[in-house]
Amino acid sequence: MNTTLTQSEINAKMSVEKQAFLDKQPTNKGMEEIIIGHLKNIYDPELPVNIYDLGLVYK
Repeated sequence: MNTTLTQSEINAKMSVEKQAFLDKQPTNKGMEEIIIGHLKNIYDPELPVNIYDLGLVYK
């Protein structure tokens, strides 16, 4: 059994895998929501307020 792939077959497989990866990525809005969610878990050491709600992070 020969499992050697041609360069064309390799490129086609990589193209499919790349598109599958890109399809799983969040949109810009989705990424913004993820980042804000993480920033809301970081609290100012002197105040019981997260740095996002405190206004230390700007868009």
